[in-house]
Amino acid sequence: MNSQFSVGDYIVDSDSIYIITKIDQGRIFYSPANTEGHHPSVTGSIPLDNLVSSGFRPLCAKTEIDQFFKELSQAKTGEIIDSKLHKDLRCLNEPTKLIPLLKQLWTNKNNPDLNFSGSNRDTLEKIVDHLSREFALSLKQDPDKIRKKITDTLLKK
Repeated sequence: MNSQFSVGDYIVDSDSIYIITKIDQGRIFYSPANTEGHHPSVTGSIPLDNLVSSGFRPLCAKTEIDQFFKELSQAKTGEIIDSKLHKDLRCLNEPTKLIPLLKQLWTNKNNPDLNFSGSNRDTLEKIVDHLSREFALSLKQDPDKIRKKITDTLLKK
């Protein structure tokens, strides 16, 4: 496991992106990659053996990002996902698993006949923001450019 990660690599959980600051005695030490809204001095650590089972993963590779956009462009609005499951889906920490939720929230947001609640708006924003930041780091692009690509893809019928 240690050979998969190096100091300076990014690791991702369902809500945040961290940068590895140190690897020592079987532990990975990390801090938030984006300190906006966070305290830059806050750090965490986890045993290497527990990293994957705790839900952390490396940044998505370009091929995974391409697959995400392909699946997003083909996604249909399907069955309604219970709002209680929104956080569960986000905790899976797999971008492609978020596509049905992302598509549903986007469709509901743009349906004038539905009351799009603040919590749904927040969930949609958190997902798009998190994906934009992660994909931007991986592709070395501006997060706003990635956000636009996500929203443009969602706009396509």
